Amino acid sequence: MNHLDVGFNGISPQTGFILNVINKYFQVYFPSAIQLALQMNILGYEERLIYTTHPWLVSFYLDCPPNLVLSGVKLQCPTPTQRESFLYAAKRGDITWHAGPMNMQYEALDASMVEFSLQLSEDMDARIYQPRQHRTMSQRDVPGMTQALLPILARHGIEGITVGVNTVSSPPAVPKIFQWVYQNTSLIAMWHPGGYPLHPGSFPSIPIGLSRDNCVTFSEFEEAMCFSFRGDNQGPPQSVQEVLTSYEVVRGQFPGAYVQASTFEDFVGAAQRIKDKLPVVDKEIGDTWIQGISSDPNKVAQMRAFFRARTDCLESGKCSNIELPVYNASRVLVKLAEHTWGLNSVKDSVNWTNDLFAKQLENKSPNFENVISSWSEQRGFLDLALETLGNHPLAEDVRQQYEDLVPVKPDLSYYEKLSGRNVSCVAGLNFGFDEDGSIIQLQQLSGNNWASPTNPLGQIIYKTYNDTDFNDFHDQYVYTRFYWLQIGKWNLTANCPTCESKIWKTKLMNLYQAKAGTCDILLELSMLEERASTFYGAPTTIYIRYYSLKNSILESDVQWFGKMPTRLAESISYSFQPKLQPGKEWRVGKLGQFIDPLNVVTNGSQRLHAIDKSVTYKDMDGHGIEMVSMDVALTTIHQTVDDVSVLPVPLAPITNISGISFNMFNNVWDCNYIFWNPYKSSEANQKFRFAVLFS
Repeated sequence: MNHLDVGFNGISPQTGFILNVINKYFQVYFPSAIQLALQMNILGYEERLIYTTHPWLVSFYLDCPPNLVLSGVKLQCPTPTQRESFLYAAKRGDITWHAGPMNMQYEALDASMVEFSLQLSEDMDARIYQPRQHRTMSQRDVPGMTQALLPILARHGIEGITVGVNTVSSPPAVPKIFQWVYQNTSLIAMWHPGGYPLHPGSFPSIPIGLSRDNCVTFSEFEEAMCFSFRGDNQGPPQSVQEVLTSYEVVRGQFPGAYVQASTFEDFVGAAQRIKDKLPVVDKEIGDTWIQGISSDPNKVAQMRAFFRARTDCLESGKCSNIELPVYNASRVLVKLAEHTWGLNSVKDSVNWTNDLFAKQLENKSPNFENVISSWSEQRGFLDLALETLGNHPLAEDVRQQYEDLVPVKPDLSYYEKLSGRNVSCVAGLNFGFDEDGSIIQLQQLSGNNWASPTNPLGQIIYKTYNDTDFNDFHDQYVYTRFYWLQIGKWNLTANCPTCESKIWKTKLMNLYQAKAGTCDILLELSMLEERASTFYGAPTTIYIRYYSLKNSILESDVQWFGKMPTRLAESISYSFQPKLQPGKEWRVGKLGQFIDPLNVVTNGSQRLHAIDKSVTYKDMDGHGIEMVSMDVALTTIHQTVDDVSVLPVPLAPITNISGISFNMFNNVWDCNYIFWNPYKSSEANQKFRFAVLFS
């Protein structure tokens, strides 16, 4: 097996654009794997090659969309003869695939899309008339996943998970093999720290990724699973000798053992007999890379809109995955949550400040142009999915959802300016606003007040980061020094010594209420210090609209205008720190489940979660509040009011929660995700929708 990045890199000297990568698999890797496996069989070796790949790739290989062009690269579909050869190899078992679509960040999907993504492997099994037992999902690079997946996996007959954690990333503190339990579901989980693993050694004396420590073993089990794993987009072994060497390395690690090529399913099937003896983990693990998805706010908002429209269409019966346009569009949508969001680097560690950065953009420097193209083609899968629907009614539903995402400056003629900062509504809500625009009084008719000066709601928090943040992060998070993880901005201090780690305050410029006297309140904010918008990238103007038709629901729109792109590290969040009440507990909604954020394993994602819809703060009877996010997925758990960093630390379980914030944008990673926003000049303005539900 080798690691798949659909984009990124690994195919030098070619640029790692999506179709350059896919073409490499279609035209080189799949044919060479088939040929090598056949060669070993014909030559009479007892050893054999089984090449494991990914159902999403297989699906596109067997049903290849013609005339697809991205970043100027055309998809090279296989010939009918190549497809038949592939199917024949799969029936022989020379090529196989795991149960997941590819290496995913599942929290970025909704539950219905996760269901479909797992269906792909079932559909590919059907193509070769070989339904699988003990189905097993593989994930590499991304350190973890949410326990909310487990009920969905069980519905698809998936009995095992195997994860290989990025070499530098802190691995979740779980056993090598264990029972992962959630609700009434349990499966066999295998986590590998420090790599996918690393590549196999070239000699028995230097095993590297095939060392005994890198294999899955259990003291009461006589079988082991070792991974002959090649690197990013490196394809199958290149020779018979390379395959034979892997066998010899493993024999050296397990003297006297019978060594054979296998599949994930074979091992998980064998391990069923010791499943009850395995250590049990019943906690959330989560994804400490999930902060990256907020680096492209427009993409995430459109993803969520498309997913909502698709799910509504399926649940209403207007759509079916049996329909070819819906199936193929869904297949395209799966790519949006793959862990690769762009090229690996802009390859520039000097031009950090806005003036130098602007010159690179003006001059259309090739490395800058390439990363922009890579981000555009990744987001372009939304356009491709919509195009694939054709004239299906779902396409119009999606377009209508998109229209609601367009930012529009408010019509102030509809409002009257208020002189004070207190507002009463006919809907029964009383508001008090602080000088930064946050809500410091939110009182219901019942007298219940959810906000105070020390418990603000709806606070815009703009934060910038420097090397003090990143050095602290690396001290806590980095597992090995094999390479630099690129969470941070390389060489930043040398080129921007005045860059600050700071939370920048906003200023309430104007407060308006609808003339009709309805509960429709508009706030106009700017940054208190101009430097936040000129030296960094804060929006010049922010409008927040609150509106309510009844006492139980408060909706809000956040729109920013005039955001300038910057390479300097920044994040913009919308924070809620309600007055805490006894008996109420926090839950984050993921994939149709509500997860306890205080029940996370050490080295798991303690503070960062991608929600499907909302975060709740309620008692056992369901009384409390629910904070809903339509367009933003990334949610940060606060331990204090200022605990708004999107860096995935601390790694020890947290014990208290003061509130949450919805992270609308961050660019703290300088690898794989988006490095600045906007990267399209037309997107300097953004819109996000939220709601608070009282119960």
